[in-house]
Amino acid sequence: MQASRRAFLTGGAALASDWGRFCLRLARSVRGALDDLSQPGLPGFARLRAACAEDLRHALAICADSGVRVSAHAPSRPSPHPTVQFDVSALAAIRRDGALLHVEPGARVDAVRACLPHACPGTAPQASVLDWLADPQMHGWPSLQCARSGLVDADVLLADGAAQYLGAFGSQSAAPALRGDASRIVSRLFVLSREPALAGWLAAPAWPMRFRLDALRQAEPNLAYLLLGGAGALAWPERVRLRAVDPHVPPARPGGHPGASALDTEVKRAFDPHGRLIEGLPVV
Repeated sequence: MQASRRAFLTGGAALASDWGRFCLRLARSVRGALDDLSQPGLPGFARLRAACAEDLRHALAICADSGVRVSAHAPSRPSPHPTVQFDVSALAAIRRDGALLHVEPGARVDAVRACLPHACPGTAPQASVLDWLADPQMHGWPSLQCARSGLVDADVLLADGAAQYLGAFGSQSAAPALRGDASRIVSRLFVLSREPALAGWLAAPAWPMRFRLDALRQAEPNLAYLLLGGAGALAWPERVRLRAVDPHVPPARPGGHPGASALDTEVKRAFDPHGRLIEGLPVV
Protein backbone atom coordinates (compact mmCIF):
# COMPACT_ATOMS: atom_id res chain seq x y z
CA MET A 1 0.00 0.00 0.00
CA GLN A 2 1.36 3.41 -0.90
CA ALA A 3 2.42 5.68 1.96
CA SER A 4 -0.08 8.46 1.22
CA ARG A 5 -2.97 6.03 1.02
CA ARG A 6 -1.84 4.15 4.15
CA ALA A 7 -1.74 7.41 6.11
CA PHE A 8 -5.30 8.26 5.13
CA LEU A 9 -6.64 4.83 5.94
CA THR A 10 -5.10 4.77 9.40
CA GLY A 11 -6.74 8.08 10.32
CA GLY A 12 -4.81 9.75 13.13
CA ALA A 13 -3.97 13.39 12.44
CA ALA A 14 -6.08 13.31 9.27
CA LEU A 15 -9.25 13.42 11.38
CA ALA A 16 -8.28 16.77 12.91
CA SER A 17 -9.63 18.83 9.97
CA ASP A 18 -12.53 18.80 7.53
CA TRP A 19 -10.07 18.34 4.68
CA GLY A 20 -8.39 15.43 6.44
CA ARG A 21 -11.72 13.74 7.09
CA PHE A 22 -12.70 14.27 3.45
CA CYS A 23 -9.44 12.71 2.23
CA LEU A 24 -9.89 9.77 4.59
CA ARG A 25 -13.41 9.16 3.31
CA LEU A 26 -12.32 9.41 -0.33
CA ALA A 27 -9.25 7.20 0.10
CA ARG A 28 -11.38 4.49 1.69
CA SER A 29 -13.87 4.60 -1.20
CA VAL A 30 -11.53 4.15 -4.18
CA ARG A 31 -9.04 1.58 -5.42
CA GLY A 32 -6.58 4.14 -6.77
CA ALA A 33 -4.05 6.22 -4.84
CA LEU A 34 -4.94 9.57 -3.29
CA ASP A 35 -2.03 11.96 -2.75
CA ASP A 36 -2.57 14.99 -0.50
CA LEU A 37 -0.53 17.79 -2.09
CA SER A 38 -1.90 20.58 0.10
CA GLN A 39 0.28 23.57 0.95
CA PRO A 40 0.19 25.27 4.37
CA GLY A 41 -2.26 28.14 4.51
CA LEU A 42 -4.01 27.21 1.24
CA PRO A 43 -7.23 25.29 0.55
CA GLY A 44 -6.76 21.53 0.36
CA PHE A 45 -5.49 20.01 -2.89
CA ALA A 46 -5.15 16.31 -3.68
CA ARG A 47 -4.57 14.16 -6.73
CA LEU A 48 -6.55 10.97 -7.28
CA ARG A 49 -4.81 8.48 -9.53
CA ALA A 50 -7.88 6.56 -10.61
CA ALA A 51 -7.49 2.80 -10.97
CA CYS A 52 -10.90 2.17 -12.55
CA ALA A 53 -13.94 4.05 -13.81
CA GLU A 54 -15.75 3.34 -10.54
CA ASP A 55 -13.14 5.47 -8.76
CA LEU A 56 -14.35 8.51 -10.71
CA ARG A 57 -17.99 7.77 -9.91
CA HIS A 58 -17.30 7.46 -6.20
CA ALA A 59 -15.01 10.49 -6.14
CA LEU A 60 -17.44 12.78 -7.97
CA ALA A 61 -20.26 11.82 -5.62
CA ILE A 62 -18.11 12.34 -2.51
CA CYS A 63 -16.73 15.64 -3.80
CA ALA A 64 -20.26 16.86 -4.57
CA ASP A 65 -21.41 15.88 -1.09
CA SER A 66 -18.42 17.61 0.54
CA GLY A 67 -18.31 20.81 -1.51
CA VAL A 68 -14.93 19.94 -3.05
CA ARG A 69 -14.14 20.97 -6.63
CA VAL A 70 -12.81 18.62 -9.29
CA SER A 71 -10.19 19.43 -11.93
CA ALA A 72 -9.06 17.55 -15.02
CA HIS A 73 -5.57 19.04 -14.93
CA ALA A 74 -3.23 20.53 -12.36
CA PRO A 75 -4.24 24.18 -11.89
CA SER A 76 -1.80 26.84 -13.04
CA ARG A 77 -2.38 28.68 -9.76
CA PRO A 78 -3.76 27.60 -6.38
CA SER A 79 -7.52 27.20 -6.37
CA PRO A 80 -9.50 29.26 -3.86
CA HIS A 81 -11.52 26.11 -3.15
CA PRO A 82 -10.59 22.63 -1.90
CA THR A 83 -9.89 20.65 -5.07
CA VAL A 84 -9.15 17.12 -6.23
CA GLN A 85 -7.40 16.62 -9.55
CA PHE A 86 -8.34 13.42 -11.37
CA ASP A 87 -5.41 11.63 -12.99
CA VAL A 88 -6.91 9.19 -15.50
CA SER A 89 -3.66 8.05 -17.13
CA ALA A 90 -4.29 4.47 -15.95
CA LEU A 91 -7.71 4.42 -17.66
CA ALA A 92 -6.33 3.84 -21.14
CA ALA A 93 -8.17 0.84 -22.58
CA ILE A 94 -8.76 0.74 -26.34
CA ARG A 95 -11.14 -1.77 -27.89
CA ARG A 96 -12.25 -2.15 -31.49
CA ASP A 97 -15.95 -2.65 -32.26
CA GLY A 98 -16.26 -3.12 -36.00
CA ALA A 99 -15.48 0.22 -37.62
CA LEU A 100 -15.57 2.03 -34.27
CA LEU A 101 -13.08 2.30 -31.44
CA HIS A 102 -14.05 2.30 -27.75
CA VAL A 103 -11.53 4.45 -25.90
CA GLU A 104 -11.01 5.41 -22.26
CA PRO A 105 -10.00 9.01 -21.49
CA GLY A 106 -6.44 8.28 -20.40
CA ALA A 107 -5.46 6.59 -23.66
CA ARG A 108 -2.64 8.34 -25.50
CA VAL A 109 -3.47 9.73 -28.90
CA ASP A 110 -0.57 7.90 -30.57
CA ALA A 111 -1.94 4.58 -29.26
CA VAL A 112 -5.40 5.46 -30.58
CA ARG A 113 -3.98 6.41 -33.98
CA ALA A 114 -2.19 3.07 -34.18
CA CYS A 115 -5.67 1.53 -34.30
CA LEU A 116 -7.52 4.35 -36.06
CA PRO A 117 -5.28 6.58 -38.20
CA HIS A 118 -5.94 10.35 -38.05
CA ALA A 119 -8.07 10.02 -34.89
CA CYS A 120 -8.26 13.01 -32.52
CA PRO A 121 -7.35 15.43 -35.31
CA GLY A 122 -5.17 18.39 -34.51
CA THR A 123 -3.71 17.25 -31.20
CA ALA A 124 -0.23 16.08 -30.23
CA PRO A 125 0.47 12.32 -30.24
CA GLN A 126 1.64 12.35 -26.60
CA ALA A 127 -1.62 13.96 -25.44
CA SER A 128 -4.42 11.89 -23.95
CA VAL A 129 -7.92 11.56 -25.35
CA LEU A 130 -9.09 13.63 -22.37
CA ASP A 131 -6.59 16.36 -23.32
CA TRP A 132 -7.98 16.37 -26.85
CA LEU A 133 -11.58 16.54 -25.71
CA ALA A 134 -10.95 19.22 -23.06
CA ASP A 135 -9.11 21.73 -25.24
CA PRO A 136 -11.48 24.02 -27.21
CA GLN A 137 -8.61 25.00 -29.52
CA MET A 138 -8.79 21.47 -30.94
CA HIS A 139 -12.42 21.92 -31.96
CA GLY A 140 -12.74 25.00 -34.14
CA TRP A 141 -14.90 23.03 -36.55
CA PRO A 142 -17.13 25.15 -38.77
CA SER A 143 -20.71 25.48 -37.57
CA LEU A 144 -22.70 22.24 -37.77
CA GLN A 145 -19.60 20.20 -38.73
CA CYS A 146 -18.67 18.57 -35.42
CA ALA A 147 -19.01 15.14 -37.06
CA ARG A 148 -15.61 15.80 -38.65
CA SER A 149 -14.07 15.26 -35.21
CA GLY A 150 -14.81 11.52 -35.41
CA LEU A 151 -16.61 11.48 -32.05
CA VAL A 152 -19.68 9.22 -32.19
CA ASP A 153 -20.98 9.01 -28.63
CA ALA A 154 -19.83 8.82 -25.02
CA ASP A 155 -20.57 7.46 -21.58
CA VAL A 156 -20.07 10.31 -19.14
CA LEU A 157 -20.37 11.21 -15.49
CA LEU A 158 -22.23 14.36 -14.54
CA ALA A 159 -20.93 16.70 -11.85
CA ASP A 160 -22.69 14.74 -9.08
CA GLY A 161 -21.30 11.39 -10.26
CA ALA A 162 -24.46 10.24 -12.06
CA ALA A 163 -23.77 8.15 -15.17
CA GLN A 164 -25.28 9.22 -18.48
CA TYR A 165 -25.00 8.30 -22.15
CA LEU A 166 -24.51 11.15 -24.65
CA GLY A 167 -25.04 10.50 -28.33
CA ALA A 168 -27.39 11.02 -31.24
CA PHE A 169 -30.69 12.38 -30.03
CA GLY A 170 -33.85 12.21 -32.11
CA SER A 171 -36.76 10.17 -33.35
CA GLN A 172 -34.45 7.72 -35.16
CA SER A 173 -32.07 7.30 -32.24
CA ALA A 174 -31.93 4.16 -30.12
CA ALA A 175 -30.16 6.01 -27.30
CA PRO A 176 -31.17 5.15 -23.72
CA ALA A 177 -33.72 7.47 -22.13
CA LEU A 178 -32.35 10.45 -20.25
CA ARG A 179 -32.44 10.09 -16.48
CA GLY A 180 -32.85 12.55 -13.63
CA ASP A 181 -30.79 15.71 -14.01
CA ALA A 182 -29.84 14.78 -17.57
CA SER A 183 -33.40 15.40 -18.75
CA ARG A 184 -33.36 18.84 -17.11
CA ILE A 185 -29.97 19.64 -18.64
CA VAL A 186 -31.04 18.72 -22.16
CA SER A 187 -34.30 20.65 -21.87
CA ARG A 188 -32.31 23.73 -20.88
CA LEU A 189 -29.82 23.21 -23.70
CA PHE A 190 -32.58 23.05 -26.29
CA VAL A 191 -33.94 26.36 -24.96
CA LEU A 192 -30.47 27.91 -25.21
CA SER A 193 -30.00 26.53 -28.73
CA ARG A 194 -32.98 28.62 -29.84
CA GLU A 195 -31.45 31.91 -28.72
CA PRO A 196 -31.75 34.48 -31.55
CA ALA A 197 -27.97 34.97 -31.75
CA LEU A 198 -27.48 31.38 -32.86
CA ALA A 199 -29.24 31.95 -36.17
CA GLY A 200 -26.40 34.15 -37.38
CA TRP A 201 -23.69 31.98 -35.87
CA LEU A 202 -25.02 28.84 -37.55
CA ALA A 203 -24.74 30.54 -40.92
CA ALA A 204 -21.19 31.76 -40.24
CA PRO A 205 -18.14 29.72 -41.29
CA ALA A 206 -16.67 29.71 -37.77
CA TRP A 207 -18.41 28.76 -34.52
CA PRO A 208 -17.76 31.51 -31.92
CA MET A 209 -18.66 29.73 -28.67
CA ARG A 210 -16.37 27.50 -26.63
CA PHE A 211 -19.13 24.94 -26.10
CA ARG A 212 -20.61 23.32 -29.19
CA LEU A 213 -24.24 24.27 -28.73
CA ASP A 214 -24.64 23.81 -32.49
CA ALA A 215 -24.67 20.08 -31.63
CA LEU A 216 -28.39 20.49 -30.97
CA ARG A 217 -29.15 22.30 -34.23
CA GLN A 218 -27.96 19.61 -36.62
CA ALA A 219 -30.30 17.42 -38.65
CA GLU A 220 -29.60 14.70 -36.06
CA PRO A 221 -28.63 16.37 -32.78
CA ASN A 222 -25.76 14.68 -30.98
CA LEU A 223 -25.22 15.50 -27.32
CA ALA A 224 -21.73 13.98 -27.36
CA TYR A 225 -20.45 16.93 -29.38
CA LEU A 226 -20.78 19.08 -26.27
CA LEU A 227 -17.70 17.23 -24.98
CA LEU A 228 -15.62 18.78 -27.79
CA GLY A 229 -13.91 21.47 -25.76
CA GLY A 230 -16.19 20.75 -22.82
CA ALA A 231 -14.85 17.50 -21.33
CA GLY A 232 -13.92 18.01 -17.70
CA ALA A 233 -15.80 21.32 -17.60
CA LEU A 234 -19.31 20.07 -18.43
CA ALA A 235 -19.04 16.33 -17.73
CA TRP A 236 -16.43 13.61 -17.27
CA PRO A 237 -15.99 11.07 -20.09
CA GLU A 238 -15.76 7.47 -18.92
CA ARG A 239 -15.34 6.18 -22.45
CA VAL A 240 -15.96 7.47 -25.96
CA ARG A 241 -16.50 5.86 -29.33
CA LEU A 242 -14.58 7.18 -32.31
CA ARG A 243 -14.89 6.53 -36.03
CA ALA A 244 -12.42 6.98 -38.86
CA VAL A 245 -11.94 10.51 -40.19
CA ASP A 246 -10.16 12.01 -43.17
CA PRO A 247 -6.69 13.42 -42.48
CA HIS A 248 -7.22 17.06 -41.65
CA VAL A 249 -6.56 19.57 -38.90
CA PRO A 250 -9.44 21.61 -37.46
CA PRO A 251 -9.17 25.35 -38.04
CA ALA A 252 -8.18 27.54 -35.13
CA ARG A 253 -11.07 28.55 -32.93
CA PRO A 254 -11.94 32.21 -33.54
CA GLY A 255 -11.79 34.87 -30.87
CA GLY A 256 -14.75 35.67 -28.69
CA HIS A 257 -17.93 37.03 -30.19
CA PRO A 258 -20.19 39.45 -28.32
CA GLY A 259 -22.72 37.29 -26.51
CA ALA A 260 -20.83 34.02 -26.96
CA SER A 261 -19.22 34.05 -23.51
CA ALA A 262 -22.56 34.77 -21.83
CA LEU A 263 -24.13 31.80 -23.61
CA ASP A 264 -21.13 29.62 -22.71
CA THR A 265 -21.80 30.53 -19.07
CA GLU A 266 -25.41 29.40 -19.42
CA VAL A 267 -24.34 26.06 -20.94
CA LYS A 268 -21.86 25.56 -18.10
CA ARG A 269 -24.56 26.40 -15.55
CA ALA A 270 -26.96 23.90 -17.13
CA PHE A 271 -24.48 21.05 -16.67
CA ASP A 272 -22.80 22.18 -13.48
CA PRO A 273 -25.02 24.61 -11.57
CA HIS A 274 -22.88 24.43 -8.42
CA GLY A 275 -19.55 25.01 -10.18
CA ARG A 276 -18.07 21.70 -9.06
CA LEU A 277 -16.01 21.07 -12.21
CA ILE A 278 -13.08 23.46 -12.54
CA GLU A 279 -12.33 24.46 -16.10
CA GLY A 280 -8.68 23.83 -16.82
CA LEU A 281 -6.70 23.16 -19.97
CA PRO A 282 -4.02 20.52 -20.54
CA VAL A 283 -0.33 21.26 -20.90
CA VAL A 284 1.13 18.79 -23.41
